[in-house]
Amino acid sequence: MIQQSYKSNQSNKYPLIILGVFLCGWLLLSIFSVSNNPLSSLVSATLIFFLLTLIISKQILKSNRWMYFFSAIFILKLVLSVTHYLAFIDPHYFISNGGFAASFSHAEYQDAFSSVSMAVNDKIKYGIFYFDSDSFWVSHPEIWNLISIPLAYLGCYVLTITPINIFFTSILSINMVLIAKNVLCLDDKKVSAVAWSTALFPMFLLADNFYRDQIGLGLISIGITLMLVSKSSIGKIISIGLTLFFSYILRTVYPVFYISAIFIYITFIYRKIPILKFLLLPILIVILYFAFQIGTQDDKYVSIYVNSSGWLYIPLKIIFGVIGPFPWTQFVQYKINQAFSYQLADYLLGIFQLSYLTLFFQNIKKLFQKKNLDIMTLFGFGIAISGFVTKQMHISYIAGGILLTLPWFFSTVSFVDFRKRLGWMFILLIFFNFVVSLLGNMGISSLWRQ
Repeated sequence: MIQQSYKSNQSNKYPLIILGVFLCGWLLLSIFSVSNNPLSSLVSATLIFFLLTLIISKQILKSNRWMYFFSAIFILKLVLSVTHYLAFIDPHYFISNGGFAASFSHAEYQDAFSSVSMAVNDKIKYGIFYFDSDSFWVSHPEIWNLISIPLAYLGCYVLTITPINIFFTSILSINMVLIAKNVLCLDDKKVSAVAWSTALFPMFLLADNFYRDQIGLGLISIGITLMLVSKSSIGKIISIGLTLFFSYILRTVYPVFYISAIFIYITFIYRKIPILKFLLLPILIVILYFAFQIGTQDDKYVSIYVNSSGWLYIPLKIIFGVIGPFPWTQFVQYKINQAFSYQLADYLLGIFQLSYLTLFFQNIKKLFQKKNLDIMTLFGFGIAISGFVTKQMHISYIAGGILLTLPWFFSTVSFVDFRKRLGWMFILLIFFNFVVSLLGNMGISSLWRQ
């Protein structure tokens, strides 16, 4: 089973490593952070979080090879992100006040930046642990409050969040590699597939954005990994609590999917205590009922779970949900609204996810034949499905769920086949872009946005 393979002495060290890295980060921020201007702030943040990435990759994966790998990934993402921002968003950023350019228009990023700026000012005045939810103009102020802590030391400039985002997505990928290597016991080729696919996951290639998913999913991966490597019942209970908390501060409905995943695993997959199936099945039904209730109450995310047309068009939504923004035309309008330039990563994500979807159905018997479904994978499927059935279908909701299933996916699917499929899906989507440009906008998404 997934919980059986990690050595006891190493499982005891994992929470100490995580705690030590975050304490080290706090110490480095307290001593070495510089916040005089956008450039010095970015340089300071880069040095601190690059060093933390070196430490955590070396300590968790116990190999210089992985430390070099994640160092290179950190530098690559940093160069891509800063270049993207200077080329498409604000070429004068380093001589500006460090905020968004006046011509930039992305309400969610701008509200998040304004809210975090206010939180940073409050922390400077009243202390680093000060928290006032009324200071935030965005949902889930808890996670934005956490994000404001390093920025209180480094200064609240837009690009300063870039190394922080990269660090947390590195943690996520490191945890996926750890699970693949030491928990799922995959061979080196499959572990490499997990490493490349998670470290270069298109959703996180551009880290120059004020979006909470990078940090939120990184924190969730810590909670899940703690549960999988823990040998004691108390450790598992604590880790489940942490994951529920991290899931909640990312999106309100996510804890429901996590609890559901745990009960599905225990009831239908975990075979050691058969009587649990009968004891926990009624609880699972209750959990799923509350999931339905939440789905009918949250206007911002899952308000249309019961929308009949949304359910009727699920097959179409699956296709367009994984492809994302389509056709690929908005990017060329980035001079009108620089926010459209972020769709470059969405296009890559669409190719990635369509490749995943086609190989998933092609290998579906093999994937489920081993009955190797684990809690993390079930949780990922819950998140992905939640993105498909909502009216506000968004590619990032679906992507976050798919990301958590990648170790399970590559335990069966060859990475060579996946790379070949990426090429074919790129050609296919280029062709469909050409067809749509000839036919004009067909307004397919309006079928479920009613």
